[in-house]
Amino acid sequence: MVSEPSTASNGGEATELMQRALTFHKEGTLDEAARLYQTILGMDAGHFEARHMLGAVMLQRGQFDEAIVLISGALQTRPDSFHALCDAGFAFLLAHRMDEAVQHYGKALAIQSDDIDARFQRGNALAALGRFDEALTDYDRSIALKPDFADALANRGKAALALNRVDEAIANLERALVIRPDFIEALHDLGRALASQQRYDEAIVCFDGVLTSRPNSYDALNARGNAFRAMGQHDAAIASYDAAILMSPEDPALYYNRGAMRLALNLAERAIEDFDKALTIKPDYVKALVARGHACIDVKRYSDAAESYSQAYSHDPNVPFLIGYLANARAHVCDWSDYEGTVHRIMEGTRSGRPVCVPFAFLLFSDDPAAQLLCATSFMRTEHSKVRRQVSSGRQRAHHRIRLAYLSGNFHDHAATYLISELFESHDRTRFEITGISFGPESRGVTRSRPRASPDRFIDVRAMSDADVATLLRDLEIDIAIDMMGHTLDARIDIFAYRPAPIQVNYLGYTGTTGASFIDYIIADHFVVPAGDDEHYSERVVRLPECFQVTNSTSPVAERAPTRAELGLPEQGFVFCC
Repeated sequence: MVSEPSTASNGGEATELMQRALTFHKEGTLDEAARLYQTILGMDAGHFEARHMLGAVMLQRGQFDEAIVLISGALQTRPDSFHALCDAGFAFLLAHRMDEAVQHYGKALAIQSDDIDARFQRGNALAALGRFDEALTDYDRSIALKPDFADALANRGKAALALNRVDEAIANLERALVIRPDFIEALHDLGRALASQQRYDEAIVCFDGVLTSRPNSYDALNARGNAFRAMGQHDAAIASYDAAILMSPEDPALYYNRGAMRLALNLAERAIEDFDKALTIKPDYVKALVARGHACIDVKRYSDAAESYSQAYSHDPNVPFLIGYLANARAHVCDWSDYEGTVHRIMEGTRSGRPVCVPFAFLLFSDDPAAQLLCATSFMRTEHSKVRRQVSSGRQRAHHRIRLAYLSGNFHDHAATYLISELFESHDRTRFEITGISFGPESRGVTRSRPRASPDRFIDVRAMSDADVATLLRDLEIDIAIDMMGHTLDARIDIFAYRPAPIQVNYLGYTGTTGASFIDYIIADHFVVPAGDDEHYSERVVRLPECFQVTNSTSPVAERAPTRAELGLPEQGFVFCC
């Protein structure tokens, strides 16, 4: 706030009072300055400088509405006052009236186009409005005028991050931190930017740096928890979320994040508790409603799931895949209300390329292979496009046998494991080396013992991130990586997005197309993928003779077939078995 000479003729007394008021103002004695400004206005209501500077006092006190009224009144007397326009812009900015802030800073810059602070503050207002490209222009001019302007560099980095121009953001934030090493906000945003590139170790170093200076920063604790979660360090993630909740117990996002972590750990009931807490604080929290639906599905509370999805849909029907989740949950309890209309909306959305249903649930609503491909590619584009793709190493491999890796979350008491229990034993070990990669729950039963004992190596990777699993496969020099999950429950298809093996195959667990550009083949037969349907698969179709599905030939077979009556079944009707 800069004073300007008055054009009004108020006599010597007003001039003397103004000088005294300005002295008090500069010394920070705001109450006395305000009293004198008001005295002058009592003498001359049109005194521009007194009205402007009284508005400046209100601005310094945080009384933004009063400041806006006073400074706007001063501008009626002198609308081309650069300093009053800037102060008005700042008052509107702090009052979160961003459009008016942009307007006033624009008028000020029309008078002095290279004022650094006006450029910077207009950039801040534009960024708050989500007009990030325009904000970058103002930040760039501010930095050009003052290359060591750390705040402008940091805010430019934040705006670039919002535009997903992550490399730019990192460069800006790192430069800001060179200029001001203790710039905590820039360090936090640098952590966010690094995390968006899956550089989680570096991100955690940033968040730890923030917490060294501000141990109670729940934002940093939350962000660190998110990074640990992405790395598969579940206990560390939960601990960070717990600490964040202690610091800010009324923040619904913290309960949501902890609930999402617990859901990933198959602790669905605990997850529901967290989602319920988040929804108590914020009843229209759509993400928590959707996640609560997922948790209810996990514990087979399908009616509750449908209710959660329905509430979320009423708040925002455009949430990706939500209508599909809702239809699937209702189908589990034979709730056919508006079923045909819902399926029509799902099909219409899928054919227009919108993410309306996840691939596995879509199989319930359509057997059209062309639509299934559209659904799968939309899902991959929406949910799995942020992985930093790598090309499998082309280095010379120092082994003679072909190395196969089978990846599954179902190496436990699961139907797929019954089928494959003899598969690993049947490979020609003179030609193939077998690795089993498990990311599913621990099981010590007989079902898991055979696939665990049969490969050359069996590795549990539950605690590893997708990127780390991909690195492991690359270090093991795997030649062919086989995904046995596709788009089924607990799938981790992003491991394959890192391209850990030269050849990557979809087999057994999901017989539809993945829609993934990084899965090269699907192993099928003429029943699973009929002739003429190849064009509807993103993978190249390889058909086995007769039947693609393996099974365990050593399983005992009943000596006689029981009657329907013995099994409590009706004499007529189709019997579904699994």
